[in-house]
Amino acid sequence: MTDDSRLLEALRTKLEPRARARYPPVALDAVRAAEARVGFSFPPLLVRIWTELQNGGFGPGTGVLGVPPRGYVDDDLGAEDIVAHYLGSVARALCPPRVVALCNWGCAIWSYVDCNDHRARVISSEGADTGDPFSIRYCLSCDSLNEWLSKWLAGVSLFDDMHEVVGHRESMNPFTRRPTMRPVLRLRGTVVYLAP
Repeated sequence: MTDDSRLLEALRTKLEPRARARYPPVALDAVRAAEARVGFSFPPLLVRIWTELQNGGFGPGTGVLGVPPRGYVDDDLGAEDIVAHYLGSVARALCPPRVVALCNWGCAIWSYVDCNDHRARVISSEGADTGDPFSIRYCLSCDSLNEWLSKWLAGVSLFDDMHEVVGHRESMNPFTRRPTMRPVLRLRGTVVYLAP
């Protein structure tokens, strides 16, 4: 969908009432306060999602993160909200400036929105939190946040879409205790070099 208003309406139709009640839309003042803390503006589409639909907790991966107060926080972040996560990541040089976490996929795989780019492109990363920013690989997942969410609404498995199988390895099934072959995945797409 190219029109943000049409995308918002499609999202509104898909969102579950219980989740909307748990993470209701946030006031624009709360978004502006979060922007003041990080030092830049969030993409307009993301602001509209938080203020018109729901303050996170839906969508790809474990769910789109929300803004404080009371926005959706992924369990892997502990008590950190999206702002604290961003500020901590930049301080430890684990995340480039103006690139904010959107959702967690597990196993140190995250998708981010690039707030440096007017299209709000979505970038995904894989790599361990080793303190070495060069151990993290960033790849372009979608040219815009609208495109990323539109694919999700259309039923595309974004996790499969952003990975390619590069081999297989044998592992032990913990339940059956039998050997099994598991795919080895790597991020697909153009590698993005983000200036610190």
